[in-house]
Formats: sequence, structure tokens, C-alpha cells
Amino acid sequence: TEVDKKDAKRLVLERLNAFLMAHEGEEDLGLRLRGQQLTAGLRFASIVREGEYHLVIANPPYQGTSRMKNAGYITKQYPRGKSDLYAAFLERGLDLCRPGGASAMVTMRSWMFLSGFTTLREHLLQTYDLRVVGDVDRGAFEEIPDEVVATTMSVFRKAPPVLESSVGLQPTPLD
Repeated sequence: TEVDKKDAKRLVLERLNAFLMAHEGEEDLGLRLRGQQLTAGLRFASIVREGEYHLVIANPPYQGTSRMKNAGYITKQYPRGKSDLYAAFLERGLDLCRPGGASAMVTMRSWMFLSGFTTLREHLLQTYDLRVVGDVDRGAFEEIPDEVVATTMSVFRKAPPVLESSVGLQPTPLD
């Protein structure tokens, strides 16, 4: 029998949950801990739905996809953000928002300037409503020594761009 994507996801999640419940009292501590981690991941996968959330907030991982084992997935699903994982998250956050919802993220600031992110920048600015951008530069994380991570905060609304002005902040002095 043919199964559509939604039913296939539901069936896989149900069967994995049943397997994990049957083995939750496992004597092997490593297996039990991996099972608990998998259970948490399955719970998350079962609640994440596209176009469902009023607000998505994230500080995604900053990692060049060239170092990723499964970079092909990012390249295929998020070609505009394929060079760094955080850039793919910028798009994914908006996928998860319902119409009129917002995605707020702290990311590397390079998407705003580097030519490799031109198509991502154009897509975001032509498709969504940028409400706030805060160019924090190297002042976002006190716990990171030598200020090596240059970041920005952005809030995009899942709606067409509007004529009213967006808010731009630059709390870190240029010097």
C-alpha cells in the first residue's frame, strides 16, 4: 500500500516510540541513555510543524556546511543558506512560522555583507518583513574570549515587506 508523507511520519514516530517504551528499563546504561536522547528527539520531531508557530527564537549553530557530514541535505533544502548552517536556520525559522508570525535569531553577521549570501539576503528582504536588525558585532557573548564571534540579531515577520521603517541597532561602538 502507498503511504503519504504525513502518514509515513506518524507511523515511523509511533513505532519508534513503541520500541523505546519497550526498552526503557534496559540494563545497559549507554543504551538506556541513548534511548532517552532519542525519545526527546522524537518528542521534538512530533511537535514541530511547519507554518504553526507565532514566534520562533533561536541562536543556531555557526558551522560552515563544508565540514558537515550531510551537507547535501542543506544544499538541497536551503540552497540560499548552503554555506553555513546558521543561514539555513534563518530560512527554516520562517518556514516554521504561521503567517504574521515572527522569527528572531542571533546569527553570525556575515549574511548581511558577504557576496556568498546575496541570494539569501535578497530572498529574505523581498519575501519577509524585516522588523529589527541589531548589528552587535563582537559584543554579544561575554563568555567568548577575544571577541571572536561577530553577530547580529534579526527579527523577520512572515509577511510581505511593508513600507514602515524597520529598526536598526548598533550597540557595539565601531571602534
